[in-house]
Amino acid sequence: ASIKFNDVAEVFPEMLHKLLILNAPTFFAVIWKLCKQFLDPNTTKRIEIYSSREKGLERLLELVDKSEVPSDYGGDALSTKKIILREGREQI
Repeated sequence: ASIKFNDVAEVFPEMLHKLLILNAPTFFAVIWKLCKQFLDPNTTKRIEIYSSREKGLERLLELVDKSEVPSDYGGDALSTKKIILREGREQI
């Protein structure tokens, strides 16, 4: 018996709520248009791409509280570098 992708998708539903791609290079929009035609429309509607830092940050802050967003992305939380360094120390 063969298993088709659609069969797997029915058994394992998507868990993705929203995916924001921030600070994307402008050429990425062209690549995305080519790639998204091969993905399920329910998946593609959950993916948002922003080349503009300001528009991306505005959308991110609609979804996530500013206190949770790393400072290098315009929020008030620790920078991603500090988070990575802290996590590395905790695993030693």
